Amino acid sequence: AGVYMDIRNVLVTGRLREALRELEKRFPGIRFDFQAEGEPAKAEYDGYIGFALAPGLKLQALKWVHSLGAGVDGLLLNGRFSPGTLVTRTVGEMPRRIARYCRMCLLMEAYRLPDVLAANQRQIWRQPELPDSPKEVLVFGTGAIGREIAWQLSQEGYSCSAVSRSGSPKAPFQRVEREYSAYQGQEFAWLINALPLTRETVDYFDWELFSTLGPANFINIGRGRTVVEADLLRALDAKLLGRCYLDVTATEPLPPHSPLWRYPDIVITPHIAGLTAQEEAVEEAAATLTRILAGQPVPNTVDLQRGY
Repeated sequence: AGVYMDIRNVLVTGRLREALRELEKRFPGIRFDFQAEGEPAKAEYDGYIGFALAPGLKLQALKWVHSLGAGVDGLLLNGRFSPGTLVTRTVGEMPRRIARYCRMCLLMEAYRLPDVLAANQRQIWRQPELPDSPKEVLVFGTGAIGREIAWQLSQEGYSCSAVSRSGSPKAPFQRVEREYSAYQGQEFAWLINALPLTRETVDYFDWELFSTLGPANFINIGRGRTVVEADLLRALDAKLLGRCYLDVTATEPLPPHSPLWRYPDIVITPHIAGLTAQEEAVEEAAATLTRILAGQPVPNTVDLQRGY
């Protein structure tokens, strides 16, 4: 069942704020304020839309908080809301886009494209030795994103297993376990991180995990802070990890002095796998607000206890 909320004042922040001015036309009875991310809130609001909380925002006054991304850690880890606060998130086409990114990584590695492109920079024409193509993949997270990754990879002939909080069976995974240690001794070509950032997943990918499940390639499209980056580099040095495709890092933007840049087997992309599109942001925010004002069920609600 839905819960009606009387939303009158909404603060919108972040890079998509100009596109979200469309909301003023669709909801003329609501006052919207727009400001850059990081600017202090200048008033009290009962609604908030953004990627991260604005400094000085009176959290106890908020009735509704909407994330412009699929991840909500930028909102939840830095704020304590009233028990009745409704937190929602943008999903849209993100699972499909993120899964396509993962497919891209697997195809790039199948042709050793990072090595080919590095040779291009040195004007060297060299055919790489193509790797064998084992088809076992371990996905961490069985939510909408993890499942879509498995669906798309299964179309390429990969067999996907998973680790999840519940360990409950979910299609299209061949096997789901609560603990990654259950897979010790099994060989995987790829480990794919699709976990949200919660208090339980901070530093989840550490030396123990890599040494238990390696050697394998690694993709991180979850959150940077779920990985102990020093342990990832140690695992690369120990040949427990092959190629690492990192779309997210603990610090973003990644500073030039980060040792991650210096490893040729690390491919870094600037958090683009699930980048929120303007139209998607507007339509999901509008649809969510419409449901709230009508007292209808809201499908994209976040569980505040679980953090996703």
